[in-house]
Amino acid sequence: THSGIKPTNNQCKTVAVQERIILPGSKSAVLKLANGKMVTIGKQALKIIEDGGSVVKYEEGQLSYSSDMSFDKELYNELEVPRGGECQVQLDDGTKVWLNAESRLKYPVVFNGMERKVVLSGEGYFEVAKDVERPFTVCVEGVNVTALGTEFNISSVGGDGEVFTTLVNGSVRVKNEQGKECILQPSQQAVCRRGDEEIGVQEVNTALYTSWKDGYYMFDKQPLEKIMETLARWYDVKVFFADPQVAGIRFSGRVKRYEDIYSVLEMIRLTNDVAFEIDGQNVTVSYKEKRK
Repeated sequence: THSGIKPTNNQCKTVAVQERIILPGSKSAVLKLANGKMVTIGKQALKIIEDGGSVVKYEEGQLSYSSDMSFDKELYNELEVPRGGECQVQLDDGTKVWLNAESRLKYPVVFNGMERKVVLSGEGYFEVAKDVERPFTVCVEGVNVTALGTEFNISSVGGDGEVFTTLVNGSVRVKNEQGKECILQPSQQAVCRRGDEEIGVQEVNTALYTSWKDGYYMFDKQPLEKIMETLARWYDVKVFFADPQVAGIRFSGRVKRYEDIYSVLEMIRLTNDVAFEIDGQNVTVSYKEKRK
């Protein structure tokens, strides 16, 4: 292996051991205020007074907004979460949003008018505060997801123009770029693909798409390529497949999100015909060596 540690006896090569441990992601983000100022979000508690008097607090991993007034013009903040990061924000209306690694959310400091609208890229879990008079809309990759009060997950992380909306409870309306609409029921998922006129709707196990928010990942016969994409964003690593066919191996299981990467890869290795080699922030995936 790259670390210079050889497998003992006749065991198959396992995850390479090294001094520098690759840790899971943590609470980290950059908040862009309405005036363009950038504030780094991490472990320290913060209190920010936005233009116009709105108060933004950050404590115990969550941003929260509060204001006693309405404004003539809408001021926007933008929360950007890097690879290897996550952040939670409670918006002015009480809506809670969990942002996953490599994601961004743009939203008003105070919701004015008859609608609540935010813009997402990446992945976010939304717990929308009920307000029948003012629908809540998430805009992502040309898709609009509208709710009155509900919980749902939206993911557009692949960079391939696919938007997955997974409904946990309540109901949402999904509208694609072509103007086609559908209403989701709990445990349904809408799939919008760029260029496709129709919206695909399927029944799913919602935990497979929302468990990241609760501290673990669940996989059900998922290709290793997709699993490693998820882990790469969370652990901020680069993944290489020594053989393209390895990428298609499927894995089912549940792994804890806050353990170091070795524990996660070892679980996959023990149930599949694969080996992992780690060099710095690079992870190489290959078939296990056949030993006599």
